[in-house]
Amino acid sequence: MTLAPLGDTHCHLESKRFDHDRDDVIARARAMGVCAVITCGTDERGSQRAVALAAAHEGVFATI
Repeated sequence: MTLAPLGDTHCHLESKRFDHDRDDVIARARAMGVCAVITCGTDERGSQRAVALAAAHEGVFATI
C-alpha cells in the first residue's frame, strides 16, 4: 500500500525549544513521508523566525 504525501498544517518549528535539533526534526518528518509543514509564528519575533525557516528549508511554509 502506498500512502499519499503527508503535510503538517500546524507546527511551531520556529520555537526556541527546537533550536538544538530543528534540522533533525525536519529530516525525521521527511523520512516519515511529510512533504510539507506549516510553521506558525505567534508574535512578531516568532513570525520572523517562521519566515526565515520557510526561506531556508524546502517544504517548510510560514504563517504569521
